[in-house]
Amino acid sequence: MTLTAEERDALKQQVVACLRNEPEVRRIVLFGSFVASASPQDVDVAVFQESEEGYLSLALKYRRLLRPVANRIPVDVIRCVPRTPLAPSCTKSSRARWSMSAEARQWLAYARENRQVTALSWE
Repeated sequence: MTLTAEERDALKQQVVACLRNEPEVRRIVLFGSFVASASPQDVDVAVFQESEEGYLSLALKYRRLLRPVANRIPVDVIRCVPRTPLAPSCTKSSRARWSMSAEARQWLAYARENRQVTALSWE
């Protein structure tokens, strides 16, 4: 599927709209072919969040919330959690150390090296 820059921007905004009201979400990062290619195979979404909720329930929740995007292009979601709890004063732009699977770390490192990462923000 070929997407124009405007279509990619619209999908980015749709990702934000789908996840922005979730209280545990701190940052959303898109990476991979969606960022770097006019013909992406999917949208890779890293959701940096802080919650006591279990992995499976949050993964299913994010997939359900992102269904409008997935109806247009396949979506892969990676859930990232802080290594230590964030202070209540932390904002969405605060720096923290995050934990994720080894595979997710490799994907994000590869994407960063190849300039295939874009962080999304909202306020």
